[in-house]
Parts: sequence; C-alpha cells; structure tokens
Amino acid sequence: AREQGRALMGRTSMGHVLLLATLSGATPARVPPADYEHVALTSPSSSLAVKVYLPYLPPTAPSDRPSFYTSSRFDWGSMVGDIRIGSSHVLCAADYWRAPHDPAWPEAGVGLAGEFGCGDDGATCGAGWGAPGGQVPLGNGVLGYEEAGPGGVFLKLGVGALKKGSCAGCDPASADDLYRFNSPYAFAEVPRWHVNRTGAHSLELSHSAALPGGRWAYALRRSVELLDAPDAEASADDTAGRVRETWTLTNEGSETFASPYYSHNFFNLDHAPTGPGWRLQLQGVRAEKYTDGNISVCHILALPSPS
Repeated sequence: AREQGRALMGRTSMGHVLLLATLSGATPARVPPADYEHVALTSPSSSLAVKVYLPYLPPTAPSDRPSFYTSSRFDWGSMVGDIRIGSSHVLCAADYWRAPHDPAWPEAGVGLAGEFGCGDDGATCGAGWGAPGGQVPLGNGVLGYEEAGPGGVFLKLGVGALKKGSCAGCDPASADDLYRFNSPYAFAEVPRWHVNRTGAHSLELSHSAALPGGRWAYALRRSVELLDAPDAEASADDTAGRVRETWTLTNEGSETFASPYYSHNFFNLDHAPTGPGWRLQLQGVRAEKYTDGNISVCHILALPSPS
C-alpha cells in the first residue's frame, strides 16, 4: 500500500499510526542484516519494538557503523523497520528487500520509508495529480531544479542539496535535463541531521537545507514514538501496539512550493511477501482517487503559503 499526502508550503505537519496485530506465517531463509547505525525503541509494555535507522550524523557525533540509506530518493529520516511483534513476528524486515542491501541505491528503503514527490520523473507532477487550490504547480519534491544550470545545485526534500545532471542517464551539459526520481544523484554537500532521544519510547530527527539567495530552503522535523494499544483494542483485535510517526515540514525560503508525500511501505511479514490472506485497515484516513491511473489513499494537506 502507498500512503500519500499533498502539501502546500507554508508549514504543514502530518502523522500516521500503524496498528500492529499478531499474525502468523511461514519464515523462509533470510540474509543476515549488516550492522547499520540505528536506535532501537520499545513500547511501554515491551510487546512491540522497532529500529529507527539513522541518517548521517554530524562530525560531533561520529559513528563506526554505516548509515542504512545514503541515496537521493527517500527521506533519510523515514527509515523505520524491523518491527518486532512480541517474540515471534517481524514486520518490515530490513534484510528482505533487494538483498544484499546497498545504501546508495535509490530504492533501498525499509518499512515506513517515504518520499516527497509523486514517484515519477520530471520536476513537477503530472496533470492527474492536480494542484492544491490552483495556486502553485505541484512539485516533485525538488526545489530550484528547473532554474539550476548544468552542474548546478537543487534541493530534494528530506534528502538535501544535489547536483543537477549527475545521475546515471542524465545529461550533465543540459540545463533542461529531466529530473529522474529513481536515479542516484551526487550530493553537492553532505546532509546534516540531528537526532534527539526524547523519551524511553520516542525519538526525534531534524534536518534542514537551503540554496544561496534565500529563495529555496526548508526544515524538516520527524518524531517516532511507540505506544501500547488501548485495552479495548488489544482485546478486540489482538493488537500489540502502535508505531506513531509524525513530521513537520517548514518552508524557510521566500518562494511558495507544493509537493506530495507518500510512505512507500515496504511491507513483509516474517520475511514473506504480501499476498492472499492480508488485510489492511486504515482508520481516520480520507481516500481520494487520482486520474493518473492509480488509486491512492491520501492525506490531503493544504495550508497557507508563507507571508
């Protein structure tokens, strides 16, 4: 399933809650995961545990362990996986998708990995996505791309500053080179993230990026918290707990921009793929059908542009 959102910047925030129930399934052979930098969180009752795979940390907090994701598609702070339910089941295992894992590959996400953009090529999203209120074009998660010259710098929300024309298949000499969402771009500078353990069961990650001149800039703050399910839900649905992820994206530049956001959701249970027998229930989510040929479950976010 893909959970998508549309945001008109200004400032917007979004969150989603994943309800986790005890399930059963076969466990095929798996590849042992590498020891990537992460923080382990548990719910208050310890019935639920997750790993938050950390982005690159500043030199003031060095680590001997590599980062799980270092590519240019997904939000670096959204790598939440290895969700352990009780002592028997693992949802969104990090060693299942595209093993062996390559942190530099754009698709090498895990669990709740999300992207600002519409999952297609081009600096703006297609006509089927529409535009929020008709005020500004719906961008594909990139800022300053179209105005950047060959080898110039643009921003990818949740990723940082990238070099135009640096991906495989790109034309480094063309100012009109097509943005390719699923190709690895070279970084113009190393992204800086800060991680704050906000409690025994929660974590906060923050990141910002800007282009010279003040037109394009953003700040992103994300929190991950583990909760026990209310007693009524636990008895009714055999629910172990909740992973609650919230984020706030703030426009710190002078230009208004808009972008979708979706959580890719790399679902697997006990290292088995999705298929017959699965049931996905989304509570409190407004659904819309886009005209691009896909049916999406969406959070619609439309907020005032910055003054």
